[in-house]
Amino acid sequence: SELLGLYDENIIRLQEFYDAFEKRWMWENKPHGFDVMDIRFGGLRQRFIHAKQRIEKYLNGEIEKIEESEKGFRAWCDRFDYIICMEESNIINI
Repeated sequence: SELLGLYDENIIRLQEFYDAFEKRWMWENKPHGFDVMDIRFGGLRQRFIHAKQRIEKYLNGEIEKIEESEKGFRAWCDRFDYIICMEESNIINI
């Protein structure tokens, strides 16, 4: 599936970004604090892998639905005091 290929491509791009980010970080900040970035990048990489696995299981008939996608998605942006509710496709100013 084309979608599954995008996950593989994003994992590769994430590694390329990580390598460049780490180089810049060490130039600006030295090693202190980079462990937090390792955790963040590692978590993002694992989310790509897990999402791809869930889609593969669905496509292979191992699961009937991808339950986590049925609730919609919600993102918060504290910086601008908006809640973006993709589920309802609107923006609510708080």
